[in-house]
Order: sequence, then structure tokens, then C-alpha cells
Amino acid sequence: MDHRNGTSTHGRWTWRVLVVAVVLLMLLGPATVTAFPSWGDASVGVTSYHRLTMMQGDDPNSPEVEPRDQVAVVDRTLWSIPWNSTEIYTYIAPEAQNVSVDNIKVISHQGTSIFIPGDFSNATNPDDPPTTGWMEGSGNEGFYFWRFPKDVSRDQLANLTFSSSADFNDADPNITETEEWNVSNGSLSLAENVSEAIYVSKLYTGGVNIVTVNMTFGAEHGQNMTFDVSIDNGTTWYTISPGIPLPLDDIGGEFRWRVTMTQNLSHNATPLLYGVTFELKYTPEYTDIWIEARYTLDILEGELVIDQLYPFDSTISTFVYVGYIDLDMDLQVNGTEVIRSEGGDYPGKATYTHMTGGHEPILTFTITDTTTDDGEDDDPTYYWFYIVVSIMVLVMVIGIAMVLTSDRRRKTEARELRPPVDGDGPGEDEDLEDLTERKQELVDAIRDLDEDHEIGLIDDGEYELRREELKAEAVEVIKRIEDRN
Repeated sequence: MDHRNGTSTHGRWTWRVLVVAVVLLMLLGPATVTAFPSWGDASVGVTSYHRLTMMQGDDPNSPEVEPRDQVAVVDRTLWSIPWNSTEIYTYIAPEAQNVSVDNIKVISHQGTSIFIPGDFSNATNPDDPPTTGWMEGSGNEGFYFWRFPKDVSRDQLANLTFSSSADFNDADPNITETEEWNVSNGSLSLAENVSEAIYVSKLYTGGVNIVTVNMTFGAEHGQNMTFDVSIDNGTTWYTISPGIPLPLDDIGGEFRWRVTMTQNLSHNATPLLYGVTFELKYTPEYTDIWIEARYTLDILEGELVIDQLYPFDSTISTFVYVGYIDLDMDLQVNGTEVIRSEGGDYPGKATYTHMTGGHEPILTFTITDTTTDDGEDDDPTYYWFYIVVSIMVLVMVIGIAMVLTSDRRRKTEARELRPPVDGDGPGEDEDLEDLTERKQELVDAIRDLDEDHEIGLIDDGEYELRREELKAEAVEVIKRIEDRN
């Protein structure tokens, strides 16, 4: 008896045996169990679009003749990766061969979209390629990682141009004294009676950090103008000169610019700003890139089951599927709907498509060779053997459970049939150790009785009667122990 957790060890045997029975029955029949790692971490990235293509058998577009029992898979996914995340994961079946995972980008060519190596791809960065490989460790099997090249910048360029009256009128009125300025004909100048003033722009957000700023401008009497920029919403200002990039220390992405103009009211030399452009190099909050996975899978013994896991999808992610399967093959998909059609671009193949609608985070594709007859599954002897063995195992399990339960009930009844303590009060020769042992026996008997009732071994009436008897004796024994102490 184990009282460390306040429960009876024997009281759990029945449930344990039944669990073993279920496991044994599962092992007797074919089953596929797919582990689904609990990634779904937005700090890694979010996948918003998938285009999955499968070509079973020969691909008419290639000069080679691919084997009939082979499936070529191309899985393209659009990722939004946070600026501080360097590694993403894509699921690939462990049995896959000829695996490649790389960055691509889409361009328009002669009215169609084609994919070429991306800015972070192996081809674009031969001396600093991205790192790829299978994930290692518990719960990560089946995932393939792709990591950005170490020294390739993810920064982007953006231009802010101010060259119209509408642009210059869009100053920050809380900081700029607008009455000191004149905006007309797409230019900015001081009012006639103002000798000096500061014009401050509104706030513009530039990703996570602005790395460098370069400026060009067009003006009359530009020597009477001084330009400053800020990347912390105006807390700190840096003077900037045209054509000279200003390096910054990655301290913010809240951009403002300002210009200070001066004029001698006795001279006819009013400074005019026709236009100014700021080229910002900044670190975007997210990097949007395509990741392409290519691999092949073999159809073994007439069937192939392919799992595709998409744990990083958002609730509005798009999934597009195109499969080209020989007419004497069958494709079934669990997790989304597909439409089958014949007579398309590839004679002798059926085309399976999914273009719109939702999908589950786990999709299962089953390709079956309908010409294959292995004999075993269609042989009625196999099914009868399976049924007979299943019944035998179930009978054995029930027998074991009954033996264990019967043994526990005999022990429980033995504890219950032990003569109860005399209710006339403590005697001189009454042993405290015996009373303590009897108290524990009664507690165990009550627990076993509760479990028998819970699993239906005794009815409500018998349960309530026997429990009251045991409880009454236990109370009496506890009183005796207290009197002895």
C-alpha cells in the first residue's frame, strides 16, 4: 500500500489495465500518428500564403522521365519575419529526399509571374549563404530550418519627398508657428516681416530603427537654411548636409525633419525651399520573403501518406494547392477541399486544385496506386485473424482486470470483517499500535469502496450502507486513539 499521495495503489490497477488494453488494440491495427509541435510563435514569423504543388510520376515539362512511384513536391510560403528573428521553420516529411530550402522572389515577366533567387538566397550570397538543416531534438522532427545569411543586411530604403504646397502645409502645428511661414506655388518661405523661424514636420515612422539619412534639396538662397533630423520624435536633433549620408546609432524610428531659415529684411533675398527629399535607410519591423522547399517522396507498397503542417499561419492565411496525379492513381486530402478534373494540360493525369476556402493547420495527402493488389488487405482471412486476436486480447485484459479487482475486494472485505472495536471505552490492555493500524485499514477500505462504486462494481444502496458502517467504526477508533493519547 502506497500512502505517499493519499491514494490506494490497488485502486488504480483497473484503470491502468484498461489503458493497456486500448494500447494493445491500437498496435494490432494500422495507424498513423503525427506529432504537431506547439510552435505557432509570432516571434518566429507568420505565414500568410502557401502554394503547394505535387507532380506524381513523369513531369512533361522536364527532359527526364520521372518514375511512376515518385512524387515531386514544391512548397512556396510567404513569410513575415520580425526584425529580431533570424530563423524560420518549414515542415518536410522525414522520408523526403533531394531536399532544398531557399529564399526566392517573384517578378513579372511577359505578363506572368516567375520565381527567381531572392536577396537572401544561396545563389545571391555564395560567400555567405543561408544556413539550412533538419531540426534536432524532441518534438521538432519533420521541421527544416532556414536561417538568414550572417552578414547580409535586412535594411530597406525609403524616400520622403516634400515638394508641393500640400506637403509644406502639413507641418506640426504644435511646434511650428505657422503664421511665420508662407506656403505658395509649391514652395516654403518666411513671411515678409519674419527674420528667422523654425519649421518642424509631422512625425513619420521608419520601422524599428533608422540607420542612415541622406538629404537633397532645391532652393533659392539655400545658404540661409539649416536642416536637422531626429529619429526619436524630436528629442535629439542632428544637423544634416545635402549629399552626405548621416549615420545614426539605431536609437529609434520616429522621424522628423526641420529647417531653420533666416533673412535680412532690408535685402530682397527671401530664401525659397522648392523641395527636399530624405532617403531613409531603416530596419523594417517585418521582413517579407518567400521560402521555397523542394523535395521528392517515394510511393512505397502502393501508397504514400504526406502530412503538411502549417502551424505559423494566421487566421486569414491563404492556401493554394495544385496536384497532377496519374489517372490510375487516387488522391485523398484531409484538412481542406480539393476539386478533381481531367483533360487539362497533362494528358493521362488528373488535376486536383484548391484555390479558395479555409484549411486546417495539418493537411494529409494520401496517394494510392489503384493498380496495386498486395493481397493481404483484401484477404478475408486477414480480417478474421485480426478480429479473433482482438477478441482474445480483450478477454485477457478483462480477465486480468477482474482478477486484480477480485483480489482487492477480498482484501477490502477482510478488513471490513475484522471484529469491530468494543464501544465500552478504552481498556487497560488496549494497544495503541493496533488501534492505529485498524484506523488505516478502515480508511483504505473506504477508499476502495468509493472506487468500486465509481466504476460500477456495487450499486448505490449497498455502497451507502457499507460506507456508513465503515465510517462509524473509523470514528469510534479515532476517539479511542485520542483517549489513549
